[in-house]
Amino acid sequence: MKNIFFKIIIFTGLLVYISCNNEPVELFPIAQEDEEEPVVDPVPDPEIPEEQEDVVGTWSLIDIESIEGKLAGQQNGQTYTQFVSGRAGNYDYQISFNEEGGFQSAGSFTLSFDYFLNGQDYTEDVVFQATDFLSSGSYTRYSSRLTLSSNGMLQDIEFITIEDSGLVLISNLNKLYYLSEMPINFTGILDATFERIP
Repeated sequence: MKNIFFKIIIFTGLLVYISCNNEPVELFPIAQEDEEEPVVDPVPDPEIPEEQEDVVGTWSLIDIESIEGKLAGQQNGQTYTQFVSGRAGNYDYQISFNEEGGFQSAGSFTLSFDYFLNGQDYTEDVVFQATDFLSSGSYTRYSSRLTLSSNGMLQDIEFITIEDSGLVLISNLNKLYYLSEMPINFTGILDATFERIP
């Protein structure tokens, strides 16, 4: 009898202990295999433009191979349009690209073209300052194109590198000037060759 009473007291105490403990008690613990940490793929890097090393530096304009464009103006309510090609000279223009994605230009060059307008032949020499052509701002390179941002305007130009010392920029060009007080707008494509300044 004492043996049964003793067993009841032990069993009751065990039940009270189990019910008061928040942690579950495993009477017969089962061996568990170590769980491996889940493999998490790293976050991919954002798309980075191609290396810009071959355009970084200062470049001097040495030649403009082709100038093709259109002159447009208005006088006495009439619109005049003339397609032209021309030549260039007086090269004193440089452009610099830095490693941080900025660019700055300085100097000038002259475009000369012959055209027939309003019954007359004209030969015009138009000076383009740095502020007229790829002035200053930031740039990004994607493959063989440069996107330049300057004064809130974006311009996409094609470039070709010639070994380590040459650079060709093919760009749109826009210039307003006055001929006998008549505003003439020149728009065209410029194919310009640059040489690296050491």
